Amino acid sequence: MQLQERVKLLAKAKNSTVLQGVEIEMCKRDPIYFFNTYLYTDKNKTLFTDESPDTLPFILFPFQEEYVNEVWKSITEGNKPVTERDPKELTNVFIEKSRQMGLSWLTCGIFLYWFVFHQHKYTIISRTADEVDKLGDMDSMFEKIRFMIRNLPTWILPKGFSKEVSKDKSNAYMNISDPNTQASITGKTANPDAGRGGTRNAIFMDEMAFMQNAQAINKAASSNTSCVIYNSTPNGEGNEFFRMRRLTMNRKWPNGDILPPEIKGLRYHWTEHPYYDKEWYEAKIKGKSKETIAQEFEIDYNTAIVWRVYDNFPKTEMALVYNPDKPLYIAMDN
Repeated sequence: MQLQERVKLLAKAKNSTVLQGVEIEMCKRDPIYFFNTYLYTDKNKTLFTDESPDTLPFILFPFQEEYVNEVWKSITEGNKPVTERDPKELTNVFIEKSRQMGLSWLTCGIFLYWFVFHQHKYTIISRTADEVDKLGDMDSMFEKIRFMIRNLPTWILPKGFSKEVSKDKSNAYMNISDPNTQASITGKTANPDAGRGGTRNAIFMDEMAFMQNAQAINKAASSNTSCVIYNSTPNGEGNEFFRMRRLTMNRKWPNGDILPPEIKGLRYHWTEHPYYDKEWYEAKIKGKSKETIAQEFEIDYNTAIVWRVYDNFPKTEMALVYNPDKPLYIAMDN
């Protein structure tokens, strides 16, 4: 639905409680409808000219629709009683991606959808406090959520919810809550206890490959929710994020058994974005190292760190290769 049609719909719904009820029911049934009809995003200044408005309607691209649908299905399935779940539907989600694919915005929109219409409880974990919540900084997760909230009609939000940030209200630092229910979206930094704090409908680990305490956080998060969403660009293979990646694949054990994936795997390369072309790519990688290009744009785990420290380490078939099915011992004498 384009901007003009949105404006007409909002004008009609403003004075019609019947239409408001219909729209709320439409949104409850379909998160894609909620995104394409009611959510807005901040302008990407690298793609749009100064003449474009700073606030743009959130019209989902095909790969973004897929992401919203897949995460929605996993959250839905994960919050059913264990005996009622579809064994084919995986409830944890692993996302590997290129930079600037908008997945943080999408995840914030998904959590906002469940918060508003289904009274869910969520936790968002990022590396630093500023990445979780920094007032006025649209790079922080909670400012993305607040941006979308500010552009929603008041009648679609929980009764008594405040659009203004205040310590003693429903819209506070690192916390958004429904004053009428237990619904909330809570933010945490990546400390070892970030995954704790009670049962959640889902927990989002943003840029997990760069979290120092990822293993401890993941262990705690897995005990407090049926849906952990692992999201990151690559940072080599020696981390918890890559270990989760292995669980998205079929694995063959020494006895010949084939284990099916334990986690739903999603992959979003920059070429899937309809606005990103070769010219955009060349401009983005100009002046960057091979490691940075591999890590930020090509979803490459090996090139992301190989030979970064010791360039003269033997680049031959005799170089060490990690076999994840065997014990690992490492010693290095500088």
